[in-house]
Amino acid sequence: MTADDLEGEIRDQLAEQHFTSGLGAGLSAPLIYSALAASYGLESRSLQYLVLTPAQVPPPAKPSDAELQAFMKDNAARLIKPETRTITLVRFSANLLGSTLKLDEADIQKRFNFEKDTLSKPETRSVVQLVLKSAAEATQAAAKLNAGEDPAAVAKAMGAPAPIILTDEPKSHIADASVADAAFSLPVGATSGAINGQLGFAVVKVLKATPGHAVTLDEVRAKVEDEVRKANASDKAFDLSKKYDEAHSGGANLVDAAKKVGAPVVQLPPVTKDGKTAAGQPLPVPSRLLQEAFAMNKGGETEGVEEAAPGEYYAIRIDD
Repeated sequence: MTADDLEGEIRDQLAEQHFTSGLGAGLSAPLIYSALAASYGLESRSLQYLVLTPAQVPPPAKPSDAELQAFMKDNAARLIKPETRTITLVRFSANLLGSTLKLDEADIQKRFNFEKDTLSKPETRSVVQLVLKSAAEATQAAAKLNAGEDPAAVAKAMGAPAPIILTDEPKSHIADASVADAAFSLPVGATSGAINGQLGFAVVKVLKATPGHAVTLDEVRAKVEDEVRKANASDKAFDLSKKYDEAHSGGANLVDAAKKVGAPVVQLPPVTKDGKTAAGQPLPVPSRLLQEAFAMNKGGETEGVEEAAPGEYYAIRIDD
């Protein structure tokens, strides 16, 4: 709503209140109001019209064959029925198998043990590090830091590089193992002695420490179970596809081989090369499947099993 809209509404409301208050007080509206309403209500028109029906006009001439051919050429996409394939599909799907699998607690524990470190939150430290030329300078710098002097001022006074500030970093992010060990062994506010590190001698002072958290299986059970289920289902789908391939290679047709291994068989409706049904609705099938289907003749079957995506395999037969 704009300011003009709001002012217009308020103005209309005030006018209506004034009008109804006047009527309530016994005032009469001017006769011109009634005359205007009567004039509008009694207004009329005189008009003339005629009606034309198809019977009153000559019929169009019958089109010639050349005109028909030109029309068909111009409207080929609309008039020509696209080529289709009717496909029998055998699917080996981790997504379908996942809900049917019973999980082994040992598999869940094994997966948790493998991911525990990445799922847990490590302890982090904020430290300031000075790099010195010798053990003597490092010992001197440590004494100055212990006395409360500013690390930047200490580095400048001793001709050392500017302090290295590490903020909320886990131990694994500190490249120098000796410095990392010192930084994570000291209490907050403490300063190390001279450290003989990979970049030379160093001194660190701990500014802040944030405790880590080691997750338990109960805290992440749903996530771990989902990962185990997906992994097991993917293995199961791959195993079924291999067993089907063996049966099919041994002489069984697509349907019989699928039944032998317990894989679902579905006949898809006629589908075009671009993956649409006769009604123009998209059919959710892999593009690779369609490419293979339109390279095969009626009765043809894929020689083996094709992979559509990780954990998703298929085989097809062209029924029509």
